[in-house]
Amino acid sequence: MDACDKQTGCTGALFQTGVNHCYLIGTLGSTAINSTYNLALLSASATTTSSVSCASATAVAVTFNELVTTSYGDSVYLVGSVTQLGSWDASEGIAMSASQYTSSNPLWSVTVAFAPGTSMEYKFVTIDASGDVTWV
Repeated sequence: MDACDKQTGCTGALFQTGVNHCYLIGTLGSTAINSTYNLALLSASATTTSSVSCASATAVAVTFNELVTTSYGDSVYLVGSVTQLGSWDASEGIAMSASQYTSSNPLWSVTVAFAPGTSMEYKFVTIDASGDVTWV
């Protein structure tokens, strides 16, 4: 949402719970929020003063966070149904950062830019030091 906040007219991102599905949206309907979705919105002042729709933005950055305990030398990758995420090929996924990882908060994260309107499915995979892949 940080990148969306910087784009005039961008209003939100909709994340479907349970299936790791994300929708980048420019306008909100009255049924946008329900128990199936997590919705990230900009403040009212940010959305009402804009004049350009989110669809005119060239990209919206989405940050993916995953708590997964790993061993030293392991990596976590974001893999998904779109080209930017490797089209389900773990070897083509995006490496996540462990810069904030601690034993009590095993956080892996990565920010990826997508075109507004992009719809995707995604999963996280761990790759251990020997190269074995485990889908999280």
